[in-house]
Amino acid sequence: MERISLNDLPSWSPWPARLLGLDAWQIPERTIAKIQAEYDQDKYAKCLAYHQTAEDDRTPSPEEVHVFECGPPDREIACSFDNEIFRVTLGEAQRKARELIREAMSAAVAQADTVVELGCGYGIQLWHLRQAFPEKSFIGGEYSRNALELAGRLYEGVRNIEVCEFNFYDDRYDVVLGERITGRAVVFTCHALGQLPTARPFLDTLEKHAENISCVFHFEPVVGLQDDSLLGLMRKRYARINDYNRDLLELLERKANVHILRKTPDAIGTNPLTPTSIIEWEYR
Repeated sequence: MERISLNDLPSWSPWPARLLGLDAWQIPERTIAKIQAEYDQDKYAKCLAYHQTAEDDRTPSPEEVHVFECGPPDREIACSFDNEIFRVTLGEAQRKARELIREAMSAAVAQADTVVELGCGYGIQLWHLRQAFPEKSFIGGEYSRNALELAGRLYEGVRNIEVCEFNFYDDRYDVVLGERITGRAVVFTCHALGQLPTARPFLDTLEKHAENISCVFHFEPVVGLQDDSLLGLMRKRYARINDYNRDLLELLERKANVHILRKTPDAIGTNPLTPTSIIEWEYR
């Protein structure tokens, strides 16, 4: 890895100029319609079409679909670790991000029978976790119809992965109900809550299912954990002008029945301006 100066970040990303108002950027309103257009009708529709129209007789694997989605693993990117930025290949950054999730959840998953990811897309994180914990059951919840169809194709015949219809704004979450899970589940999100300008509806609904949940992990950009360094301020501004979530940590800290077990800021960022932090918590 080669360190990249913050001064050189504009050569890797268009975002510094946008954050400073030098390049035009229209602030989006992150609604269901926005998510439908950006994810279901664009990203996941393209991934589904790729899977449907594979040129040979071999069905693409989840990893191959992920490469199609994200681009060649040997492409060099700017990736952050804490507050330092480095030049690495996309594949190396993705591997380290997967290791981060696996290592953070390992002890909790070992004590559970079921792992649930909310906002899972077509389930690539579940697929990788299954490689490490093949004896567990993995359930995903996802809003996008195209992602649901793709997941159905990818995991057809796979006994312990299921991706179900789910909406963060529903008033109950069937995906974590007792008839679906065995025992109490480990629940996690990975770069999904950013789509919620406020996490309040999610936390209020999840609380209804507290008896089915052993602990919760968030692998998300967390504005409340970002510092006031220049890079930290750029990260906060990035979240604001994209209407990404900014209140997750604040709301968790206000809940009397929530015990926060871990807060790890800005562990890795395949986009240095929206890095993955870790929050682990449980119901008291």
